[in-house]
Amino acid sequence: MQYRVKCSNCGGTYLIESDGNRTVRSVCPHCGHKMLVNLPEVNAGKARPSAPQAGNEYGDEPQKKGNGWVKFLIAVILGLAIGVGVWAFVQYRQNADEQARIALKEARKAHADSLMMLRNKQEAEEQAASKAASDQHEVIGFLTDFYTNCIYGDGNPDDYSGNLSEKCFEKLHDASSDDPNSIDWKLLDPHFDTGDGSEDGETSSPESFRVEHDEGNWYRVCYVSHGMTEVRRIEALLYNGKVIINDFQ
Repeated sequence: MQYRVKCSNCGGTYLIESDGNRTVRSVCPHCGHKMLVNLPEVNAGKARPSAPQAGNEYGDEPQKKGNGWVKFLIAVILGLAIGVGVWAFVQYRQNADEQARIALKEARKAHADSLMMLRNKQEAEEQAASKAASDQHEVIGFLTDFYTNCIYGDGNPDDYSGNLSEKCFEKLHDASSDDPNSIDWKLLDPHFDTGDGSEDGETSSPESFRVEHDEGNWYRVCYVSHGMTEVRRIEALLYNGKVIINDFQ
C-alpha cells in the first residue's frame, strides 16, 4: 500500500509503500534525508490516507532547516572571542613585563648615576684636600725660608718684595723713610727684651720657631726666645705658582 510522505528536512513529498508495518524507514529522494515514518492504522484492509509523522533515523524530533549553520556561526564567533581575549591578555602581559623591565633598568641606572656622583664628589673632595695640604706645605716651606734667610739670616729683604701683595706692601712701607721703596720688615719680626744690652731696634734670633697652618690662608709663626713665646699670624697664599704674603697681625 502506498503512502504520501512529507520530508521533515526539505519539505518535499514523495510516495512510499508498506505491507502493513506501523514504522517504515525512508530516504527522501529530494535531499537524501533518512527518516522513520509512522504510518496510520489500517481498518478492514483499507488504508485511510493520513498525515504520517516522520522523524529522523533515530526517532528524534525533526531537525529544523539551517540549525547546522547557526551552530557553526556561533562556534566561529566564540572562537574569535576567545582568540581576541587570549591575544589581549598576552599583549597586556608583554606590556607589563616591558614596563617592569624598563623601570628596573631606569632604577639601576639611577643607582649607578648616584654612585658615580658620590664617587666623583668624594674624588673632588680628596683632590681639594690634597691640593690644600700641598699648598699649605709649600707656604709653610716659604715662610720658614723667609724667616730663616731674611729675618734671622743674611738675606736681603728686598729679594722678597715680589712676594708681597699691594695691601701688605703698603702696610709694611715706612712712610717716614727717605727711600719710598724702603720696607720696614721689623713688623714681621718678634721683638723681645733680651736684657743683653742690644740697641733699640735690634732683634735677637729665637731659640726656636715653627710655622703651622692656622685657618684658611692664615698661618701661625711661633717664636721662643729667652723663655718668652710670641705668635705672629701671617696671611699667605699661592698665586700663579708663587707664595704671596697678603697681611699680618
